[in-house]
Amino acid sequence: MKLSDIISLAWSNLTHRQIRSWLTLLGIFAGIAAIVALISLGQGLQGAVTDQFSSMGVNTITIQGAGSSYGPPGTNAVGKLTEDDVRLLEGIQGVDDVFGRFIIPTVLVSQDIEETAFAASVPGGRSTEKIIEMMGVDIENGRMIDNFRDDDQIVIGGTIKFDDRKPEVGEKITIQDKTFRIAGTLKKKGNPMFDNVVLMTENKMKEFFMVEDDFSMVIVIVEDDADPIAVQSELTRKLRRDRGQKLGEEDFTVSTPQESLEALNEILLIVQILLVGIAAISLVVGAIGIANTMYTSVLERRREIGVMKAIGATNSDILGIFLFESGLLGLVGGIIGLALGVIISKGVEFGAQLYLGENLLKASIPGWLIIGALAVAFIIGATSGTLPARQAAKLDPVDSIRQ
Repeated sequence: MKLSDIISLAWSNLTHRQIRSWLTLLGIFAGIAAIVALISLGQGLQGAVTDQFSSMGVNTITIQGAGSSYGPPGTNAVGKLTEDDVRLLEGIQGVDDVFGRFIIPTVLVSQDIEETAFAASVPGGRSTEKIIEMMGVDIENGRMIDNFRDDDQIVIGGTIKFDDRKPEVGEKITIQDKTFRIAGTLKKKGNPMFDNVVLMTENKMKEFFMVEDDFSMVIVIVEDDADPIAVQSELTRKLRRDRGQKLGEEDFTVSTPQESLEALNEILLIVQILLVGIAAISLVVGAIGIANTMYTSVLERRREIGVMKAIGATNSDILGIFLFESGLLGLVGGIIGLALGVIISKGVEFGAQLYLGENLLKASIPGWLIIGALAVAFIIGATSGTLPARQAAKLDPVDSIRQ
């Protein structure tokens, strides 16, 4: 029997029993849809996280006081970071620039409406272009503040609003009973540490929050041709020696964006595997449904099987027909599930961009995901129909025709 004949018979049997076929497909396409949506969104989330870390610069090293809990940089710091530390690190080989930053939670008031935000200092003694490059921010309206002449002006993040009203350039905002004028606004990046920030001059931050010599963090810019890992190791060694601390007893942490990215990606991968595992339960239900449908099909078509064997069909032909039919059930379910999964993931992407920020999350649907989803659906279908197909192949033609 030709392959085209097997395909034709399998397709004819599926279309002849449309209601049963659709009910059988439910478990398969529900499982495939869930898996495709979860994997595509997981891939998109990893891409978004990578983009956010890339915006921090791959040649950037961050030093913070060792904290005891989660929170924005410097908000729970134990070890202090001072100007002495900045000067200590400036002379290390491979270091291009070192500067400290203050990051402090605060409350903004506009027209008697309060909003919480993080006040962050603009590195002092540098050009506006250098500041924008180092901080990885983009100005949407207005301009960046200047450390030498803008003590009473601020730049606000892209998501700061007062009752759904976004403040404009030139508008006045009160921070702890002190009035500041908005010099510029930042483009929305999808990162709360950038979008919910208020940038102030370093001198004003020191005066305003009384943090003369206690940086929330120290940023080290590594030279382009230097090895960030080697520089990180030297920074740690020099700080430890300067503070007289032993290995493992440091009151500071030194980290690179790559380290943080790898740790976060491991967590995302574990979560993604767990979610896909839960979604795969639907595939088990679908596989059982296909097996049940094929067993029923064998019982209903015993006479047909007997006639085919009587006119020359071999056991391999009968086995191939039922295996392909069950595989085709899985494949059709996979196609529907794939389309549904793409629709779901794109819907989530649209909602994330609409409510959380531009380009925060994009559903990634690589070619291997499409091919893999369809292959898994076909294999599950064919595997589920193996036992019914073997049963059909072993039927005696004489007994089958008599029934």
